[in-house]
Amino acid sequence: MCVRALGSANRRQPTVVLAIAALIVLTFTACGQSAAGSSPRGRTDAASRAPDGPHPPVARSQGPGPGATLPRVSASGATVQALWQLRLIYPAIVGDTVVGLAEEGPAARIEAVSALTGQPRWSVPAPAEPQVLGVSLEGSAVIVDAGRALDDPAGQIVVKEIAVYSLADGRSLWHTPVAVGPEYLPGNQRAYVARTIVFAEPRGELIARRAATGGIVWRASRPRSCPQGGGDEAGGNARVAADGSLLVASYPCERGGGSYVLVERLSPGSGKPVWQWRTVSVKAGNSASFIGLSVVGVASAGRVVLLQGQVSNPGRYVRTLPNARRWPTALGPEGDEMLLALAARDGRPRWSELGFQNPELALTDGVVCEFDIQGVECRNDLTGQPSRPLLTTGLSELETSGSDDVGDDKAGVAGNLVAVALRRRGQDPLVVELAPARTPGEAARVLVWLGPNRPEPAHSTPAIVRAGPLPGGATLLLLRRLDVPEDPLLALRVKPTGRG
Repeated sequence: MCVRALGSANRRQPTVVLAIAALIVLTFTACGQSAAGSSPRGRTDAASRAPDGPHPPVARSQGPGPGATLPRVSASGATVQALWQLRLIYPAIVGDTVVGLAEEGPAARIEAVSALTGQPRWSVPAPAEPQVLGVSLEGSAVIVDAGRALDDPAGQIVVKEIAVYSLADGRSLWHTPVAVGPEYLPGNQRAYVARTIVFAEPRGELIARRAATGGIVWRASRPRSCPQGGGDEAGGNARVAADGSLLVASYPCERGGGSYVLVERLSPGSGKPVWQWRTVSVKAGNSASFIGLSVVGVASAGRVVLLQGQVSNPGRYVRTLPNARRWPTALGPEGDEMLLALAARDGRPRWSELGFQNPELALTDGVVCEFDIQGVECRNDLTGQPSRPLLTTGLSELETSGSDDVGDDKAGVAGNLVAVALRRRGQDPLVVELAPARTPGEAARVLVWLGPNRPEPAHSTPAIVRAGPLPGGATLLLLRRLDVPEDPLLALRVKPTGRG
């Protein structure tokens, strides 16, 4: 089982808001740009329906698209086949289906295609908000985050509406406006568990809605032991994460002149707390002293709860915690954040990592894997010790692995396998390594001959951005091609020798 743990700082924003998102999320200096669909659009017929009214899927109009000729591929330790090539933004994989955003602007559509052929299964209009900010697959539902930039000097981007569709046929199941503050970005204030979607409201109330209908199953008030927290220094609003039967929430708190973070494991059926754990308290109102941790992921396989955030004087804080680890210098200079792993059974700390650079995360097969532009590290859920040697990409800090505008990760995880592209700009072929997450060695190595490339800016290195299991022991890899117009996805079927 693989749980994506992508918080507000980890998810790329669409092209139309890239410059704004870069200021907020990456704190890079970005230049302005214009793109189709950058102006707000009116509510479509599909979006003006009654909140729970269904609409039928429509035939897909997307043509063969860019780069119709598939590149030549070969592999060692595996068989490989290039399956199809399409433009899809925010791709998500479940079983033999890939879902994503097919267009932007007024023609924006959510589409599902066959993982093996790329042929359309259904296509529906996107929600009415100007931009789609994320697409995810949860159980039998497709969940779409839609929103816009706020009218403030900072130009913050927030989710304003959640729309839920049937994975089977694209029917609109329900949609709802989201009561959010300016910190709500895709995925960090909702979680799917036990056929419900749990939302964290701005003041800390949790609301669980049935994924199939949107009906409210239960509500849970903010814990009495956690008065409303102040702001970013305390971790901002409540956060939720779930996997299997595990549901966890974190809250920033202020009491008695101090601020702290409270973590609760909750019953998926009722929202009642199973256990509570809290950080130490630091003096409130002192911006130089804070603990800004929040839950970013949980995993039933490793029975682990993962917290992430900034902590003042982290070295002093981690001396109170067991099994302190450090960010590997081979993946770049240390950042100013930390990871903290708790046991899902009782909330006790297991291990921490200092110098965390805020990469993408995946919790899978009993390990926590962290991706940044220079590589991948995987740590055992129980001990925090490396579960395998580092996978390094060979990229410099200036060569971002993946596109900044299409919601991509920097590697793919499928069960116990991690896939990462190993390439310096201008070299051909692209090398894709498929490696086990828990043991040393390499499962397979794939070569992709991309051919003559367009001039690439420093941030446009093609990368594996998603992975998923296929029938018969094969793995589906989705490669974002940034060397041809419109940045299509290339789907690869890889079957390591001896699997299945």
